[in-house]
Amino acid sequence: MALTLIRNITNIKYDTDLVSGDNICISADIEGVVCSIPISDTNKDYQEVLDTIAREGSDCCVGDVPEELQSEVDSRLFSKQVMLYQEAKARIAQHLLSEGKEEVTETQSVYSGRSSFNEETGFDDPVMEDVEVLVSPYIPPFEPATVKIIVTDEDFNSSEQTIVNPLITKDLEERAAAQTIIDNTPDAVISHLEDV
Repeated sequence: MALTLIRNITNIKYDTDLVSGDNICISADIEGVVCSIPISDTNKDYQEVLDTIAREGSDCCVGDVPEELQSEVDSRLFSKQVMLYQEAKARIAQHLLSEGKEEVTETQSVYSGRSSFNEETGFDDPVMEDVEVLVSPYIPPFEPATVKIIVTDEDFNSSEQTIVNPLITKDLEERAAAQTIIDNTPDAVISHLEDV
């Protein structure tokens, strides 16, 4: 996993055009160097400015966080929360490794290959029949549920221990982390997804 360097960014403010009054770039001190940063989603420094505001609020700005930047930060946070919530819901929907998954079937109406004459229309109508269709197959519980490991203490004495299979433990940890994300997702994000 790559480490992300968090640079010290302070004194964030807009530089404005003296004639039009439009914001033309962002001025900020990055690691003590005064920089002019283009207002562009594709600019790495601009993204870092937004990340810094999200972490530190107005502490990194000259005065209050400019409204346009705060709006951009809020929009990015909302999008990230939507993505994390969807990923967490998908993770929770997966079966538990330790329990497996029952076979799921459903009844569907399909063409039987036969037809029946319809006296009202004068045409042959297809004859349909109900069949059971496999929606998802049976998945057995993950085996082995436990594994034996050799543990050696500081005196080099070895003993055998039985632990829950690390893959099952990882599955449970991932599910717990996903549930925490779901539980902490703001109602506005959930409502947004329900309305889509």
